[in-house]
Amino acid sequence: MTTPAGPPWFKRHRDDTEPAAPAGGDAEPIYDRLVAEHGDVPTAARRAAEQARQEADNALDWSELDEEQ
Repeated sequence: MTTPAGPPWFKRHRDDTEPAAPAGGDAEPIYDRLVAEHGDVPTAARRAAEQARQEADNALDWSELDEEQ
């Protein structure tokens, strides 16, 4: 059975198989390699989202207005 070729920009590896692991058997997990190359982007995004949430909470906190009245 033949698999579809896919879009013109899509290229398959080695006759539709997964790419080979590096020589020597030191196959590094993709996530670890990406973290090493680009930093821990998901953690940085979570921190930025938490900071934005806290800033929004502070900006929308009107509890001091209720105390003045």
